[in-house]
Amino acid sequence: FIIDYRIEGGAWQQYSRRVPANPSQVTYQGTVDGLPTNTVVDLRVRVVSQTNEISPPSPEVRGRTKCSAPTQPPQGIRLDSPSINEVRVSWTRPPKQTWMCDQLDVEIAYRKGDEPEKIIRVPGDQTEYTFPAEPNQKWAVKLKATNQMGSSPWSPEVTLTTRQGAPGSVRQGHRLLRG
Repeated sequence: FIIDYRIEGGAWQQYSRRVPANPSQVTYQGTVDGLPTNTVVDLRVRVVSQTNEISPPSPEVRGRTKCSAPTQPPQGIRLDSPSINEVRVSWTRPPKQTWMCDQLDVEIAYRKGDEPEKIIRVPGDQTEYTFPAEPNQKWAVKLKATNQMGSSPWSPEVTLTTRQGAPGSVRQGHRLLRG
């Protein structure tokens, strides 16, 4: 048997490996490797006779290849502090062809000061997130793209220390006069 396939309405292509026939077998299966992920694929089968004659194709069936994990993290990660009480991380989404699926979320791993790392997940269409912060606090942030099949590698870590706050009130000193 020969398996033909076409990707998203493109031209029909013949898969390089044939499925061998066995006279006692009724049901057959074949796998077409190397197709792009999360893509509509049409398939059809042709029979090859013992004299190498090829039949007309079977009716076609439509399927979709599975998703796989994104290959790239978000890009252009910036960390700033719009105020002494906020830290904002912003980024651009990775190129669509690296998503490997229709849906994409972003995971943000962050550490503030000496606290343990925490991770939050935001929708893929979001390109910034603002955290509450304290003055003079060191932050470290990294991001990765994620979907239902897995995650990209983490981005390089970006760091920032928030600005110092206003000084506290000054207590008036008393001077002892001796005389």
